[in-house]
Amino acid sequence: LFLILIAIFKLFLDLKIKFMAEATAAFSSYLKLGPPRAPEAEKACLGALMLDPEGLSRIEGTLKDWHFYEEINRRIYRCVCRLFSSGRPVDIPIVHSEMQNDALYQDSGGEAYLADLAASVGSSAHLREYSNIVRTKAIMRELQKAGTEIIEDCYRQNDRKDYSSQTGAGINDLLDRAENKIFKLAQEGPGAGFKLAKDTIHEVMQNLQLAMQNKSYVTG
Repeated sequence: LFLILIAIFKLFLDLKIKFMAEATAAFSSYLKLGPPRAPEAEKACLGALMLDPEGLSRIEGTLKDWHFYEEINRRIYRCVCRLFSSGRPVDIPIVHSEMQNDALYQDSGGEAYLADLAASVGSSAHLREYSNIVRTKAIMRELQKAGTEIIEDCYRQNDRKDYSSQTGAGINDLLDRAENKIFKLAQEGPGAGFKLAKDTIHEVMQNLQLAMQNKSYVTG
């Protein structure tokens, strides 16, 4: 029996060491890769807007400035949105005029950077696809951040000395915080934002038809 216990303990120790080694390797790999981002898609998205500012009306409801990983791209996107919403033209000279006092913009190349953005795409035909890539990477970054915060919450909860933190109430608070983090990200998911009428009209008509066929007092 003693030898069996020793063997079980050794197996457990080996598994623990293997798990820690794999976890360390995975984390090291993540550090080398860095956070999820798509620099080419960010440039292509902004370049497409330089060529066709009207395309902003197709993505403005879903693509936000914080979705861009590079700060310079965030600032350019904010500038484009500001010009578009005020009814002003959007092109390289006008965006350059608006941003010429921005130190980061100048350090990034200024008007030459805008020209490179426009040259990175041939047309604005794939603007929606570019914006979806940028947005997806941003949500992945936020999901990683939320996961790290949830893990930190678990460690803090475990280290607390008061008994209440280890009871159901303490665990429920922990679960509520974790759920809120994930729920906020879910609001940024593929189903969020504006939708084209042609993409939703079939579902709306089906719901209306079901409501008309419903003979109960309350139809919806």
